Amino acid sequence: MLYGLETLIPNGKNLHLINKQYKKMLKQILSLTTNLADPAVYIISGQLPAEAEIHKRALISFDNICRSGKSSMEWKIAERQLSIKNMRSNSWFIEIKKLCLKYDIDDPYSICFVVPLSKLLWKKLISTKVNGYWEKRINDGSKLYPTLSYLEMSYKVGQCHPIARTVDANIRDIARIPVRLKIATGTYIFQTNRAAFNQNKIDVVCMLCNYSEETLAHFLLGCTRLEYIRKDIL
Repeated sequence: MLYGLETLIPNGKNLHLINKQYKKMLKQILSLTTNLADPAVYIISGQLPAEAEIHKRALISFDNICRSGKSSMEWKIAERQLSIKNMRSNSWFIEIKKLCLKYDIDDPYSICFVVPLSKLLWKKLISTKVNGYWEKRINDGSKLYPTLSYLEMSYKVGQCHPIARTVDANIRDIARIPVRLKIATGTYIFQTNRAAFNQNKIDVVCMLCNYSEETLAHFLLGCTRLEYIRKDIL
């Protein structure tokens, strides 16, 4: 889905549609509901947003152009565009300059033409800056969603949430992951939720024990029918 987009660097509506489809695929892989808060998708999966992936690839492509040598046409165009074009230009190289400003990276002209970095150092710099920017942004955004307070884990690129992984990938444990994730993200539907948002009359009593209202606290701590499972854990 992202192949070749580093040569275009989409923005606006196009970027919004790409991000939307990318999040939808992650939710389907994790068996999560579509109304799940966006930060939770990345906290659980440990993946970067599609926007960040495109920006990383674009910055690495720019570095490849800088390494192509002064005799190459791409190098000459890059030097010219960065030297004379202003920030209102639609040039691809000015878009690279805007990305450097966004991720707090030094001016691309000085990095690639004045004091060039090695390929390894450039990739390391890009990963550090881009990952750090999105980790802070997603962690700050997750604080605005009360339903995510149970995740008890900050977002870190490449680090999958413990609930979403199993030591021994057997079918039984894998089948439990979606239920665990829905409870942890506040999207599991209890009888009280059905009664509150359904036009038809719904009984709020737990369908397992037929004793109390089915809430999160009752499901985890109070339901007598689940005591045999709870006892071993507690």
